[in-house]
Amino acid sequence: IAATLERNITLSILDLGYNLIGEEGGRAIGAALEKNTALAMLDLSNNSIGDEGALAIATTLEKNTTLTRLDLR
Repeated sequence: IAATLERNITLSILDLGYNLIGEEGGRAIGAALEKNTALAMLDLSNNSIGDEGALAIATTLEKNTTLTRLDLR
């Protein structure tokens, strides 16, 4: 999923809630969001992303200007 997000130019809403993504997946998605220029809404709720995964995503938000809604509950 992360590799596809890097190349995505059309998908604007993605719901990945309840998918057991974990910390490693959170870090991968964070890296992908750095290159993504289309995604506006991302739901990663209930995925046990943990502190490291959340930090990777948060760090990416400094560079990503298109993501306007993020759910990490």
